[in-house]
Amino acid sequence: PTDEARARFGELMNPLLGDLFGNPELVAVQLGMSERCGSARTLSVWRSVEGMFTFVTSDSHATAAAAVGDVSRGGSVVTHWEAASVDGIGWEEAVVQAAAVDGPFY
Repeated sequence: PTDEARARFGELMNPLLGDLFGNPELVAVQLGMSERCGSARTLSVWRSVEGMFTFVTSDSHATAAAAVGDVSRGGSVVTHWEAASVDGIGWEEAVVQAAAVDGPFY
């Protein structure tokens, strides 16, 4: 939670959000942040796994992933799952899915 980490986070997010919102396969996204505990969360819904991986393998995402040690205190987890419909997709289900992950943790 340093000024440098917050500044670097902002530098990483601008191009990342451009690639995210510019991806035609993105259906919905919700970003959650807490200044109090210094955390950020992303929940996104995609039309296809291929569309999601187009974003995940983008230069902006690769750059942000490589810099996670600069902006994170650790303990992050990444997961994805498939659903038959958007019904029930939300933070409650994301918590269940994330809790089932054995790692790796970042």
